[in-house]
Amino acid sequence: MRCRPWIWLWGLLPLALLWLAAIVAGLPKMERDLALRADMMLAGDGQNWARVALNGRDLTLSGAAPDEGARRRARETLSTLWGVRSVLDVTAVVAVPLQSAPAPSAETSDDGRPASRVPGAANTAVSE
Repeated sequence: MRCRPWIWLWGLLPLALLWLAAIVAGLPKMERDLALRADMMLAGDGQNWARVALNGRDLTLSGAAPDEGARRRARETLSTLWGVRSVLDVTAVVAVPLQSAPAPSAETSDDGRPASRVPGAANTAVSE
């Protein structure tokens, strides 16, 4: 009995095509699953600023992080997610501006209380 490699090729070629079709058909489902699990992990960790984009098993983390610690936590959270091959971090740290107290009004009554404004009337002090 002789070994005929070209006959084996006829059996391996359909098997390779079937394998390729399974990979192509399963890719969108796998990406949706990874995106859903990544969003759930980030939301559970309080990282609502982070956004995730997928290309196969590679994640891209984007968004405006409030500080460097939040950026690091989001990256570490996603890197522990099962099924992820790599995490590309394109986030930016954006300082959240502090809210200042409203400026005092220049319009006050004689006793220092704010003056009231009534449409169609002159500025008058509110009396008790």
